[in-house]
Amino acid sequence: MEIKDFSLPNLDESQFKPTVSEDLIAPKSTHKPRILLLYGSLRKRSFSKLVIEESARLLVKMGAEVRIFNPEGLPLPDAEDPTHPKVEELRELVLWSEGQVWCSPERHGSMTGIMKAQIDWIPLSMGAVRPTQGKTLAVMQVCGGSQSFNVVNQLRVLGRWMRMITIPNQSAVAKAFLEFDDNDRMKPSGYYNRIVDVMEELVKFTLLTRDNSDFLVDRYSERVESAEQLMQRVNQKKGKKMGLFERYLTVWVGAAIIAGIMLGSAIPQLFSVVASLEYAHVNIVIAVLIWLMIFPMMMQIDFSSIKDVGKKPKGLVLTLVINWLVKPFSMAFLGWLFFKVFFASWVEPETASQYIAGMILLGVAPCTAMVFVWSQMTKGDANYTLVQVSVNDLIMIFAFAPIAAFLLGVTDITVPWDTLVLSVVLYVVIPLVAGAITRKALDKSNDHSRLDNLLAKLKPWSIIGLLSTVVLLFGFQAETIIAKPEAIVLIAIPLLIQTYAIFAIAYWAAKRMKLAHNIAAPACMIGTSNFFELAVAVAISLFGLHSGAALATVVGVLVEVPVMLSLVWFANRTRHWFDENEVPSNTISKVHGE
Repeated sequence: MEIKDFSLPNLDESQFKPTVSEDLIAPKSTHKPRILLLYGSLRKRSFSKLVIEESARLLVKMGAEVRIFNPEGLPLPDAEDPTHPKVEELRELVLWSEGQVWCSPERHGSMTGIMKAQIDWIPLSMGAVRPTQGKTLAVMQVCGGSQSFNVVNQLRVLGRWMRMITIPNQSAVAKAFLEFDDNDRMKPSGYYNRIVDVMEELVKFTLLTRDNSDFLVDRYSERVESAEQLMQRVNQKKGKKMGLFERYLTVWVGAAIIAGIMLGSAIPQLFSVVASLEYAHVNIVIAVLIWLMIFPMMMQIDFSSIKDVGKKPKGLVLTLVINWLVKPFSMAFLGWLFFKVFFASWVEPETASQYIAGMILLGVAPCTAMVFVWSQMTKGDANYTLVQVSVNDLIMIFAFAPIAAFLLGVTDITVPWDTLVLSVVLYVVIPLVAGAITRKALDKSNDHSRLDNLLAKLKPWSIIGLLSTVVLLFGFQAETIIAKPEAIVLIAIPLLIQTYAIFAIAYWAAKRMKLAHNIAAPACMIGTSNFFELAVAVAISLFGLHSGAALATVVGVLVEVPVMLSLVWFANRTRHWFDENEVPSNTISKVHGE
């Protein structure tokens, strides 16, 4: 039989990953294998417990670290809340483990209710985490009479259901009451030798698979589902590409600009009072508003995703090179070229330097929040986008101040280092730490519901923070803008050129690096867009509320959304450029069958 049509119209190619041997990695973990052991009886002299204790001794001898869970006090499933201390203890041990051993007596031809209760309290998923998936499992049973395999067969079914890698070997100890001496130690026998075999095999399989467990159980259906769920966690409603605020951000910012100019002209005294509320060159009102914008963004960053930084490194390398080695320097060059050369006769030298400073601060601040929107609109790999954003935020802690100071110095702008460092601490370090602490406190059980609820409550305040900041900045600049409205146009021109040029360079590089489109598009979007909230905050701290630098950063807000939407359109229209990177050409022309 010959298949002529190899098209796959129902396949979501953005989540499809061809399986290649290069995805397997050599064992690199150096810690001892972590094994959790469960037994299924509460009897004072429990033979399943004695087998588990004997197994634990063997595992320690083989170089493993072991934990034995005592089921005494564990409530029946659904009889108590999951916050019950014994339930939390069990779940924490499951998360800790890399492999498990289950041993139950056979009672009425089946495992005991005590054994089943422990397994039932272990959920298939805890938020975004599947606590048992990809972990190894050894199953054993003890019998009061002749040898039986009813329990181990049932445990195997449950292990498969829990998505565990159940090893081939198993143990069933017949007439267990005859196999232990008066000191509760197992006697030498074929049954003992079989337990040694099982534990030896478990350790080998654990060492072999633990560094590849994510790859081995990575499923297409779950990648499609998890991408949708991740976008919902960054305030995206199912079926919508962008929220009302994000979609019309330019309109809201434009309205805030008009309101700010009108209010600044009508009641300048109010803006003078707000401007006077400073401490250590930081305006208190603006600082509060910036925090309202930044803090919710930082809460969304899951730094645990950085463990995946070694997967598909080329996309991350592209993002980091564009963000930290290209964009800041190209932005500084364009600022100098336009305001010191092309527009030199139209802009006063001091004002030109201020505009350049604002552009530089935009260039040094990589996007943190809106990039999730751009990623979703280009059908990007949501989990990989999260890795890229998390790594960028960590680098920003250390690189933002030195790069900004260097470029500002090169362009002959005096840099108050103490204010610059204070700004980074105030608007990057503290929000990142506070966001991480808050996220950890709300996500102790890896259930994102509490985190999502808080983010939903904070979102309106974040919007208020952004629009209020714009109103204040343009209110402070009202007289200048009314006198010279062309200033906004002059600032927008180099910003537009910078944005489109950076995207072109990044997109071309992604094509040359043979990145898949679901990696390439978000990587280029991250490299192109800016963390304008941070740029605004630092510009105000360094140069003041009435400065040209602050004005330039706010113009960046005005320009970014329509430009990024046009780039999303372009990326989607050119998806076919990356087709050969998504799915390798099928070299099979015929399928033979009987």
